[in-house]
Amino acid sequence: MRNMYQKEWQGIRFSDFTLMSSMQLAGASFYDDFYRALFTRYKDFEELDQDWRTSKRRVANFIVDRIGDKQRVLSIGCGLGYIEQSVQQMTGDRIELSVQDVAPTALKWLSAKISVERIHIGLPLDCLPEDARYDVIYMSAVDYALDDNALIRLLTDLGYRLNREGEILMISASFDDTAGMVQPLLNRLINFAKYLLEQLGLYDRGQLWGWMRSREEYRELMQQAGFKEIEDGFVQADSRKDYWISGRVSR
Repeated sequence: MRNMYQKEWQGIRFSDFTLMSSMQLAGASFYDDFYRALFTRYKDFEELDQDWRTSKRRVANFIVDRIGDKQRVLSIGCGLGYIEQSVQQMTGDRIELSVQDVAPTALKWLSAKISVERIHIGLPLDCLPEDARYDVIYMSAVDYALDDNALIRLLTDLGYRLNREGEILMISASFDDTAGMVQPLLNRLINFAKYLLEQLGLYDRGQLWGWMRSREEYRELMQQAGFKEIEDGFVQADSRKDYWISGRVSR
């Protein structure tokens, strides 16, 4: 895992609504404040950055292709829900799409697109119906906010929510593409230098945003969570930006 930091998203500077911390991960109150700021600035999905929307539609297309003829689908950590809106538009009534997120503020726009009984607010194990089982559970740009232990626990728990032959699909926007030994070592030295400069008041790393992982780390996490038949790749064959990995649980 490699730390990642951020100072703004969707044109909203974090310093405008919170005191950033390079040591403590952004929590629920941070995201609530952020989404309030976002909904004050923007009125609907179409006002968000076009490149971001294009990238998310590409991910939504990939998810729909991956779902195929499966029917019961769950999105974990849907956030704003642009991908979920896109998936719903592409599939119509063919699938039963449910969504989960810990921040109710984020769902302002999506709640008008998906029926209330399919929206679950809170931690996955606490808010999902006890008897609910799914053919596909996907997480898009969620893993970055979880350390290894938390991600293994979540994947393991979600495995029990799958129907027979069900699939977990994780799509990462924080793939660590450094290769060999020289680049990671250089990154560590650069990050350490930034840390020292920050302690001297000469540099601001921004908000601790989460973690980046390599292909080997993702595959190891899936195996530790008990998944078999692990597959992975990139949403776009010619781009290494959006990495995906999937697995099934043997029962």
